[in-house]
Amino acid sequence: MSRAVDGSVAERRAALPAELVELAHRANIEVGYVDAFGTERVPSPDALLAVLRAYGHDIDRVGAAGDALRADDRRRAERGLPPVVVAWDGAPTVVEGVVPLTASRVSCRLTGEDGSERRWDEAAGAERIAGGERRNAVTMTIPDDVPPGIWMLEAEAGDWSRTATVVAAPARAYPATRRRRGVFVPLHALHSTLSWGAGNFGDLGDLSAWVSGLGGNLIATLPLLAAFLDEPAEPSPYAPVSRHFW
Repeated sequence: MSRAVDGSVAERRAALPAELVELAHRANIEVGYVDAFGTERVPSPDALLAVLRAYGHDIDRVGAAGDALRADDRRRAERGLPPVVVAWDGAPTVVEGVVPLTASRVSCRLTGEDGSERRWDEAAGAERIAGGERRNAVTMTIPDDVPPGIWMLEAEAGDWSRTATVVAAPARAYPATRRRRGVFVPLHALHSTLSWGAGNFGDLGDLSAWVSGLGGNLIATLPLLAAFLDEPAEPSPYAPVSRHFW
């Protein structure tokens, strides 16, 4: 699909102030998208302001984006650590943070859901300006043998202490030796000469035998059991629903 970008789109993109765009990026807000017809869509500054306010930023005009960025810098510096860190299995993971200028070493404790702990110390690094104040940088290296799960990282330096959630995740869901193969097909599309234009459980049984005969070991399909559609519920094209079923 080709992307159509006309002069007005380029102008709207250029009209978004850099500080406003940076603030949106920090909040993981996209500042444009390509629609189903391949046309790039760019929000107006006012639309972006409305989304930022919905995300909790205290900003009422485009010219206040710089102040909002500085306020965000102060919040990040005061927090000291990122709120969530993902540690992939087998990959080195470091947590970047800042500590008070008086801190030279940081005591680290990683606590798992089962109560197990890992403890180590890290030396504070070079001085830097964070949130408008002088602080020391610190890099905490997560042990590479941490099992998958949710861990709580606690960092302490004197009276200063902060926490971060560490999500230890496997790089592969299943070992390569346990690979599965099969097919996915919606049951209604699996019709045969014995069914009336839409697949039934007999067709599903025939498919199962056919896949098994070819060495396959799984069949995936859409939900099969009808559910009662009532509030609070959200209609879905993937769920068979009927007010008359029950």
